[in-house]
Amino acid sequence: MPQNKIYVGNIAYAAELEEIQSLFAPYGEIEDIAMAMDKETEAFRGFAIVMMPNVEEAARAIAGVDGHQLRGRRLVVNQAVKKSALVKENATPVTIANRDGAAGLPRRIRKNVDARPRRSGRNPRRG
Repeated sequence: MPQNKIYVGNIAYAAELEEIQSLFAPYGEIEDIAMAMDKETEAFRGFAIVMMPNVEEAARAIAGVDGHQLRGRRLVVNQAVKKSALVKENATPVTIANRDGAAGLPRRIRKNVDARPRRSGRNPRRG
């Protein structure tokens, strides 16, 4: 059975699972709700994924709940997209200049090549 995943964002951190479930229940059967939790602090991260088995019900739920106010925050609801699909395929990474300075970021050039910074173990400005 295909699963339709719905992204629900901008959820108040104090929101409960039952509140999200009550928003989506009028639109059809809810298979599961996954609330994103922080790994270290185990605090709610402010978004959830709602899984609905029916395509039409999921589309109606997206249209009906998007923009709804929950605990003073306007919800953002749309079809969930894998994180890897969000990365642009044509993006060019920022590179540091080659040794010959051909491409990338500009290199920092010292005005006086002979003047090297002092490399002792202590700070020369401290007495």
